[in-house]
Amino acid sequence: QLRIAFLEHSLKLANQSATLVRKSMIKQQAQLDDLQRRLTFYRGIVTPTETGAALRIAGLQVLPDGSERQYRVQIVLVRGDEHSKSPLRGTCSVTVSGERAGRKERLSLGSVSPDTPDPLQFTLRYFANLSGALRLPAGFVPHHVDVSVKVQGKGKISASYSWPAFRG
Repeated sequence: QLRIAFLEHSLKLANQSATLVRKSMIKQQAQLDDLQRRLTFYRGIVTPTETGAALRIAGLQVLPDGSERQYRVQIVLVRGDEHSKSPLRGTCSVTVSGERAGRKERLSLGSVSPDTPDPLQFTLRYFANLSGALRLPAGFVPHHVDVSVKVQGKGKISASYSWPAFRG
């Protein structure tokens, strides 16, 4: 009986240890996934584009800002060429496309965020982090976020992201 009790206790300890190891592995996998996502984002910032474009949109986030129907927009612009001696200047326009009362609608950043300049102005040498707030009107259902960037003397780039927008 003593031997059986000892073996049962050993089995119980082994099961508890296995449970702790499993929980630790799950936590470490979540941390690894987060670090991998960040690495991919930062790799995109430091790696020049193959096309040699002057600028690219490296990240976009539209995240809830605490209040109902209010969001924070963050856009990361990265220099795509290798000529970083002179800064690039330009503007960035943001439009939210969706539906209200069964009709398609496009809302500019200025119409949904009176406190945020529209378009956003930027000057960058390597990268820029642009941000603004937007408050969607009642009854508006967002579908896409469109970003359009004009660089003085270099042209224009555009991108469209599905709602909710998170890239980077």
